[in-house]
Amino acid sequence: MPWYTVVSYGLLWLHDPGLLGSVTLLSALLHEAGHVGMALALGVPITGVTLYPFGADIRLGYGLRSYRKDMAIAAAGAVVNLLLLLLGLGLGGPTGMCLLASNLVLGGMNLLPIEGLDGGAVCRSLLGLMCDGKRVEPVLRIISFGFLFVLWVIAVYVLLVSDGDPSLLVIVCALFASAFLRDDGKGRLGGKRE
Repeated sequence: MPWYTVVSYGLLWLHDPGLLGSVTLLSALLHEAGHVGMALALGVPITGVTLYPFGADIRLGYGLRSYRKDMAIAAAGAVVNLLLLLLGLGLGGPTGMCLLASNLVLGGMNLLPIEGLDGGAVCRSLLGLMCDGKRVEPVLRIISFGFLFVLWVIAVYVLLVSDGDPSLLVIVCALFASAFLRDDGKGRLGGKRE
Protein backbone atom coordinates (compact mmCIF):
# COMPACT_ATOMS: atom_id res chain seq x y z
CA MET A 1 0.00 0.00 0.00
CA PRO A 2 1.51 3.36 -1.01
CA TRP A 3 2.34 5.75 1.84
CA TYR A 4 -0.08 8.38 0.51
CA THR A 5 -2.94 5.87 0.77
CA VAL A 6 -2.19 5.28 4.45
CA VAL A 7 -2.01 9.05 5.01
CA SER A 8 -5.26 9.61 3.06
CA TYR A 9 -7.15 6.95 5.00
CA GLY A 10 -5.76 8.35 8.24
CA LEU A 11 -6.86 11.88 7.32
CA LEU A 12 -10.30 10.65 6.29
CA TRP A 13 -10.69 8.86 9.60
CA LEU A 14 -9.40 11.89 11.54
CA HIS A 15 -11.87 14.08 9.65
CA ASP A 16 -14.71 11.81 10.79
CA PRO A 17 -13.49 9.46 13.53
CA GLY A 18 -17.06 8.67 14.44
CA LEU A 19 -19.29 5.86 13.37
CA LEU A 20 -19.94 7.08 9.79
CA GLY A 21 -16.24 7.45 8.95
CA SER A 22 -15.37 4.05 10.37
CA VAL A 23 -18.31 2.31 8.66
CA THR A 24 -17.47 3.96 5.34
CA LEU A 25 -13.82 2.87 5.46
CA LEU A 26 -14.82 -0.67 6.43
CA SER A 27 -17.45 -0.75 3.67
CA ALA A 28 -14.89 0.41 1.09
CA LEU A 29 -12.44 -2.30 2.15
CA LEU A 30 -15.19 -4.95 2.02
CA HIS A 31 -16.18 -3.65 -1.43
CA GLU A 32 -12.63 -4.27 -2.69
CA ALA A 33 -12.54 -7.65 -0.93
CA GLY A 34 -15.68 -8.55 -2.92
CA HIS A 35 -13.75 -8.09 -6.18
CA VAL A 36 -10.87 -10.23 -4.91
CA GLY A 37 -13.23 -12.93 -3.62
CA MET A 38 -15.12 -13.12 -6.92
CA ALA A 39 -11.89 -13.34 -8.92
CA LEU A 40 -10.67 -16.18 -6.73
CA ALA A 41 -14.06 -17.94 -6.92
CA LEU A 42 -13.95 -17.78 -10.73
CA GLY A 43 -10.39 -19.07 -10.85
CA VAL A 44 -8.91 -15.82 -12.15
CA PRO A 45 -5.41 -15.31 -10.76
CA ILE A 46 -4.64 -12.05 -8.97
CA THR A 47 -1.17 -10.70 -9.65
CA GLY A 48 -1.38 -7.76 -7.25
CA VAL A 49 -3.58 -5.43 -5.21
CA THR A 50 -2.77 -1.80 -4.44
CA LEU A 51 -5.09 0.31 -2.29
CA TYR A 52 -5.46 3.95 -3.28
CA PRO A 53 -7.36 6.79 -1.57
CA PHE A 54 -10.33 6.31 -3.91
CA GLY A 55 -10.38 2.57 -4.49
CA ALA A 56 -7.96 -0.15 -5.41
CA ASP A 57 -6.03 -1.44 -8.39
CA ILE A 58 -6.61 -5.18 -8.55
CA ARG A 59 -4.40 -6.66 -11.23
CA LEU A 60 -5.82 -9.84 -12.72
CA GLY A 61 -3.83 -12.55 -14.48
CA TYR A 62 -4.47 -13.34 -18.11
CA GLY A 63 -5.61 -16.92 -17.54
CA LEU A 64 -9.01 -18.10 -18.74
CA ARG A 65 -11.00 -14.88 -18.69
CA SER A 66 -14.11 -13.81 -20.50
CA TYR A 67 -16.33 -10.76 -20.65
CA ARG A 68 -18.76 -12.56 -18.34
CA LYS A 69 -16.05 -13.25 -15.74
CA ASP A 70 -14.78 -9.68 -15.96
CA MET A 71 -18.35 -8.40 -15.52
CA ALA A 72 -18.92 -10.61 -12.47
CA ILE A 73 -15.65 -9.49 -10.88
CA ALA A 74 -16.44 -5.81 -11.54
CA ALA A 75 -19.98 -6.10 -10.16
CA ALA A 76 -18.93 -8.03 -7.04
CA GLY A 77 -17.97 -4.88 -5.11
CA ALA A 78 -21.39 -3.31 -5.65
CA VAL A 79 -23.04 -6.61 -4.64
CA VAL A 80 -21.13 -6.43 -1.34
CA ASN A 81 -22.37 -2.84 -0.92
CA LEU A 82 -25.95 -3.98 -1.59
CA LEU A 83 -25.65 -6.73 1.04
CA LEU A 84 -24.23 -4.25 3.57
CA LEU A 85 -27.03 -1.81 2.71
CA LEU A 86 -29.61 -4.55 3.39
CA LEU A 87 -27.83 -5.33 6.65
CA GLY A 88 -28.14 -1.64 7.55
CA LEU A 89 -31.87 -1.74 6.86
CA GLY A 90 -32.20 -4.74 9.15
CA LEU A 91 -30.10 -3.28 11.95
CA GLY A 92 -31.72 0.14 12.15
CA GLY A 93 -30.44 2.72 14.61
CA PRO A 94 -27.29 4.80 14.04
CA THR A 95 -25.16 1.85 12.87
CA GLY A 96 -27.82 0.75 10.41
CA MET A 97 -28.22 4.29 9.05
CA CYS A 98 -24.44 4.60 8.60
CA LEU A 99 -24.32 1.26 6.77
CA LEU A 100 -27.25 2.32 4.62
CA ALA A 101 -25.85 5.76 3.72
CA SER A 102 -22.23 4.77 3.08
CA ASN A 103 -23.09 1.70 1.01
CA LEU A 104 -25.75 3.48 -1.01
CA VAL A 105 -23.16 6.09 -2.04
CA LEU A 106 -20.26 3.64 -2.52
CA GLY A 107 -22.28 1.14 -4.52
CA GLY A 108 -24.22 3.75 -6.47
CA MET A 109 -21.19 5.79 -7.51
CA ASN A 110 -19.20 2.68 -8.42
CA LEU A 111 -21.93 1.45 -10.77
CA LEU A 112 -21.85 4.58 -12.94
CA PRO A 113 -20.64 3.59 -16.43
CA ILE A 114 -17.45 5.64 -16.21
CA GLU A 115 -14.07 4.27 -17.21
CA GLY A 116 -12.04 3.60 -14.08
CA LEU A 117 -15.11 2.70 -12.00
CA ASP A 118 -16.68 -0.73 -11.64
CA GLY A 119 -19.63 0.40 -13.77
CA GLY A 120 -17.19 1.23 -16.57
CA ALA A 121 -15.77 -2.30 -16.39
CA VAL A 122 -19.29 -3.75 -16.46
CA CYS A 123 -20.14 -1.49 -19.42
CA ARG A 124 -16.93 -2.58 -21.24
CA SER A 125 -17.90 -6.23 -20.76
CA LEU A 126 -21.47 -5.65 -21.95
CA LEU A 127 -20.21 -3.77 -25.01
CA GLY A 128 -17.74 -6.59 -25.69
CA LEU A 129 -20.59 -9.10 -25.66
CA MET A 130 -22.79 -6.95 -27.93
CA CYS A 131 -20.48 -5.47 -30.55
CA ASP A 132 -17.17 -5.72 -32.37
CA GLY A 133 -14.13 -5.48 -30.06
CA LYS A 134 -12.75 -2.47 -31.97
CA ARG A 135 -15.80 -0.40 -31.05
CA VAL A 136 -15.75 -1.13 -27.31
CA GLU A 137 -13.13 1.44 -26.23
CA PRO A 138 -14.43 4.40 -28.32
CA VAL A 139 -18.04 3.79 -27.25
CA LEU A 140 -17.02 3.43 -23.60
CA ARG A 141 -15.06 6.70 -23.78
CA ILE A 142 -18.13 8.51 -25.18
CA ILE A 143 -20.39 7.04 -22.48
CA SER A 144 -17.83 7.90 -19.78
CA PHE A 145 -17.46 11.46 -21.02
CA GLY A 146 -21.24 11.95 -21.11
CA PHE A 147 -21.72 10.75 -17.54
CA LEU A 148 -18.72 12.75 -16.31
CA PHE A 149 -20.05 15.90 -17.99
CA VAL A 150 -23.44 15.49 -16.29
CA LEU A 151 -21.71 14.87 -12.94
CA TRP A 152 -19.51 17.95 -13.50
CA VAL A 153 -22.59 20.13 -14.12
CA ILE A 154 -24.21 18.76 -10.95
CA ALA A 155 -20.96 19.30 -9.00
CA VAL A 156 -20.68 22.93 -10.12
CA TYR A 157 -24.34 23.50 -9.24
CA VAL A 158 -23.82 21.96 -5.77
CA LEU A 159 -20.72 24.11 -5.28
CA LEU A 160 -22.60 27.29 -6.20
CA VAL A 161 -25.77 26.66 -4.17
CA SER A 162 -24.22 25.00 -1.14
CA ASP A 163 -21.88 26.60 1.34
CA GLY A 164 -18.98 26.12 -1.09
CA ASP A 165 -18.42 22.39 -0.53
CA PRO A 166 -16.15 21.24 -3.39
CA SER A 167 -16.19 17.51 -2.52
CA LEU A 168 -18.20 16.29 -5.51
CA LEU A 169 -16.27 18.55 -7.89
CA VAL A 170 -12.95 17.15 -6.64
CA ILE A 171 -14.21 13.57 -7.10
CA VAL A 172 -15.48 14.31 -10.63
CA CYS A 173 -12.18 15.95 -11.60
CA ALA A 174 -10.25 12.95 -10.24
CA LEU A 175 -12.50 10.58 -12.22
CA PHE A 176 -12.01 12.66 -15.37
CA ALA A 177 -8.24 12.63 -14.92
CA SER A 178 -8.25 8.89 -14.29
CA ALA A 179 -10.38 8.18 -17.37
CA PHE A 180 -8.93 10.63 -19.88
CA LEU A 181 -5.52 11.90 -18.80
CA ARG A 182 -3.50 8.70 -18.82
CA ASP A 183 -0.03 8.41 -20.25
CA ASP A 184 -0.01 5.87 -23.09
CA GLY A 185 3.63 4.99 -22.49
CA LYS A 186 4.78 7.15 -25.41
CA GLY A 187 4.52 10.46 -23.60
CA ARG A 188 1.01 11.16 -24.89
CA LEU A 189 -1.95 11.67 -22.61
CA GLY A 190 -5.22 9.84 -23.06
CA GLY A 191 -3.65 6.66 -24.35
CA LYS A 192 -5.15 3.21 -24.25
CA ARG A 193 -4.96 1.33 -20.95
CA GLU A 194 -2.80 -1.80 -21.00
